[in-house]
Parts: sequence; C-alpha cells; structure tokens
Amino acid sequence: MPRCATGEAAYSIAMTLVEYLGDRVGQIPSLQSLLETVMARGRGIQELQIDHVFPRVGHLVMRLNARCNQAPPDSEPLLVLTLSNIADGPASP
Repeated sequence: MPRCATGEAAYSIAMTLVEYLGDRVGQIPSLQSLLETVMARGRGIQELQIDHVFPRVGHLVMRLNARCNQAPPDSEPLLVLTLSNIADGPASP
C-alpha cells in the first residue's frame, strides 16, 4: 500500500475509528447525531467538526462529511463517510 500522500494515514485513522466505534457511537454525541440524521433523512451532511480523544491515536479534530448511497431495495443502505484530521490545520488534498 502506498504511503501518506496517497491516503495511508487517512485509511489508518478511518480503520481505527471503525474498530474503536463498534457499538460505542453514542460516546461521541455529535457523530451519533450525524449518523442518525443521514440515515433517517437520506440527506448528506458536510463539514461537521468532531473533536475527540481516541485511546489509540490520541486527540483528533476531524471534519466529517456523510451521505447515504442508494442501495438495491433488498439490502441495507450504504453510509459513506469521509474524514480529515484538521487538528494541525486543514488536510492536504
């Protein structure tokens, strides 16, 4: 897998977030609210800032975007999240 400039760091943060969250989404109220809104209304959310200290990666200030993708009628809807760590300033594209 390529290194930082191509997304390895972002991928690692995303995977850590997914592993950490599991059933703990309620421990980050703004994230829980985001997910509930996107899933219930089917509308996206842009530029939500989340400030949280994670046990493994420490303090992160993240900018999240979310939207619900169309899924076949017999399957669960897909929730697409993008996140950027903005603790040290805006992330590079």
